[in-house]
Amino acid sequence: MALGVAEIAGIIGCFLQGLGVCTPIITDKATQARLNDQQVRKQLMNMVHSMSTITDLCKYSEKNQLTEERERQEGWLNRLKDLAYDLDDLLDEFNTIMIRSESLEICSPTSHTALNVLCPKVDNTMSSKMEEISVRWALLSSQFKMIDGESRSKHSDSSISTVEESDVYGREEEKRSLIKLLFDSNQDGDGMSVISIVGMGGIGKTTLAQLVYNDTSVKEKFEERVWVYVSQEFSVESITKSIYEKIMRTNSSSNDLNTLQEGLRETLAKRKFLIVLDDVWNRNIRTWENLRIGLRTGGPGSRIIVTTRDEAVASLVGSGHYLTHRMNILTDENCRKILTHYAPMSFKESDVASRLAKKCKGVPLAAMVLGGNLRLKEGKRWESASESGAWDHAMETHILPVLQLSYYDLPTHLRNLFASCSLFPKEQEHGFDKKEFVDLWMREGFLEYPRKNQSREELGIEYFDELLLRSFFQHVNGSDTKFVMHDHMHALAESVGGRIYYYLNEKIDAMQEYQVPQGTRYCSFLRQEKETFEKFKGLSNVKGLRSFVAMPIESHGSHSSLPDKILNELVPQMLTLRVLSLSGYKSITKLPDDICKLFHLRYLNLSGTGISTLPNSLNDLVNLHSLLIQDCPLQFSKEDLNQVRFIAEINLGLRTKHRTQ
Repeated sequence: MALGVAEIAGIIGCFLQGLGVCTPIITDKATQARLNDQQVRKQLMNMVHSMSTITDLCKYSEKNQLTEERERQEGWLNRLKDLAYDLDDLLDEFNTIMIRSESLEICSPTSHTALNVLCPKVDNTMSSKMEEISVRWALLSSQFKMIDGESRSKHSDSSISTVEESDVYGREEEKRSLIKLLFDSNQDGDGMSVISIVGMGGIGKTTLAQLVYNDTSVKEKFEERVWVYVSQEFSVESITKSIYEKIMRTNSSSNDLNTLQEGLRETLAKRKFLIVLDDVWNRNIRTWENLRIGLRTGGPGSRIIVTTRDEAVASLVGSGHYLTHRMNILTDENCRKILTHYAPMSFKESDVASRLAKKCKGVPLAAMVLGGNLRLKEGKRWESASESGAWDHAMETHILPVLQLSYYDLPTHLRNLFASCSLFPKEQEHGFDKKEFVDLWMREGFLEYPRKNQSREELGIEYFDELLLRSFFQHVNGSDTKFVMHDHMHALAESVGGRIYYYLNEKIDAMQEYQVPQGTRYCSFLRQEKETFEKFKGLSNVKGLRSFVAMPIESHGSHSSLPDKILNELVPQMLTLRVLSLSGYKSITKLPDDICKLFHLRYLNLSGTGISTLPNSLNDLVNLHSLLIQDCPLQFSKEDLNQVRFIAEINLGLRTKHRTQ
């Protein structure tokens, strides 16, 4: 049976969502009727034919950008994403024409002149643009060549239970605190007590667990101690067998889970044990229940230590009785000690050491890698190596790959949300409220339809909390409501976001010009008191921009100024723009009539500006559903509001909604 237009559009919508593109699916009957042109249908069907293969390739290529094929794969993936965005814009353009034609028909139901004029135009436009997209699609498909699975980059490092304590700096207090928890009899429950060590990659979770595991008092307290490296390749059978063999101090020929568990129960009966499960990712509760079966006979005071990036894992291991230790970042001084420990002797007393230590941002892995890289320099050649070059190399070759494991462990719907966080400024002394992140996701259309009886805001909060559990965000010290992204996590967001998400500030080339990559779709920038046109000049060459946002979103009494040329000349060229937020610029007193060209626009934030009138052309923006104009010198009457058709929400600062008829 042939697919209908709604089904075709639905398949394309699912594909685009997999790429992080949220598209409005065409479902209204009038639009479907216009789409029934056989040539258009054929072109869509040709694309649908290889949809699943291309989607799989997209996910595969994204995960393998650190292989020797990186440059070729990254270029291919960028072209695929460009195609997805352009297809989405084309469908939205078609949908917009249909909405406008229906509006004309409603206003004058006896006159079909305008509608009849539009229909051929729609068909011709759709057909020609679809032809161009189909050619690009065919080219990308022909370039597809799946690389053999053996060449895929996988993280296979393991951990050991020993560590040289003299090589560790700044963890003395945390070590004492954890040992105290291990010995605390108040933590003895009906089952095993679990202590989870939680933190981002490279923060030192394994090192802290090693310090505790090898402490003399811990060795004396526990009759049995076992260290097991778990990683992402989680298997109950292999972990159970590893524990059994280490306790029995012999290899087992059996791989039968029941046999191994029975042997463990007999061996551990009434014996106090300490088991460290290092680098745990698995969230399957049934898997953990199966693992616990062989450990339940242990004596009172038995403990399991889990190191993980995901706080939710601890609750599954502990079955309700668990404690969490969140890793602290190191001081700059301790980072300097680690850096100089691994760096050349001549480096130890240099001023460069302190400056590079600050760049590590409290992450010991960064300091260790950077010091090791500098040691490779012969004699004093490290002095000629630029600080930025040494740091960039360490980030690209060691630090980001470790953090990327966390990113690729995310469900697909969370990856795009995390990548979009690169639109926020890196330096935020007081942190962000989670509402700021959720508002960004809602405004940009990144949140899919929520479950029944759940609002989009509630869904966004749920997703934020999930990223928080996985150590992508951190609480600001002393605050339960403010959050920050560690600098290295922000660098990860920039890395995985690539050219799609672009934060404009501080990205100036040698000619002192702001360069914006072709292919940028979402652009943010930090609001300045007095902006210059040169800052935004690079955007004139960017096609397909969807979002142009001044940060922070809420202007908080800002009195910034924006050159007229930006709003009157640059913005009207952003024909695919969906989100425009210029809040806080008092110099903006009116919108240009050309604003009507931005027919994709959904969200317009002019709060805190000096705008006093709205152009009549605003009515042509049939997709606009949110207009924020609080703290503006606008004078509105009820009749004026009724003239602003199509807009579902007008925010005047009272948090009220105006529903149009």
